[in-house]
Amino acid sequence: SIPVLLVNGNGDAPKTKPRALNAALREARGDIIVVYDAEDQPHPLQLKEAAVRFVSRGATLGVVQAPLRIWLGKSSTTLEHHFSMDYAALFEVTLPALASVGWPFPLGGSSNHFRRDALVRVGGWDPSNVTEDADIGFQLAKLGYRSELLNHPTFES
Repeated sequence: SIPVLLVNGNGDAPKTKPRALNAALREARGDIIVVYDAEDQPHPLQLKEAAVRFVSRGATLGVVQAPLRIWLGKSSTTLEHHFSMDYAALFEVTLPALASVGWPFPLGGSSNHFRRDALVRVGGWDPSNVTEDADIGFQLAKLGYRSELLNHPTFES
């Protein structure tokens, strides 16, 4: 089984996701730290793919991002379809293009798999930054870490 850590912010400010992620990072154990949102449904082989990627690509691989895909039901709205197309453009076209030439890229807010020591070295997430997900990929790159994309997606509803 995979341990899951629930974090209580105890009223600390600011009340942001990156602040909660930093609190979790202080308590987390293990070499790989993964961020999922509550509604995420990761592919069953995603964690294994990430672990193999970290072992095979070396210590300069700081993070791997799973592609995010939106589940659309029969009663999905036009806005939900547009949101799905936006995710598809980002995770299936833009990010793979950046990764293919070795450029850093903005991470999504979920399904990020970090090398723990890289995350600690960069100082975790900026607790006041509402785009902490996009920011941390570039912060890792500043320290010489690479980012890659996984093949196995995460589905969101």
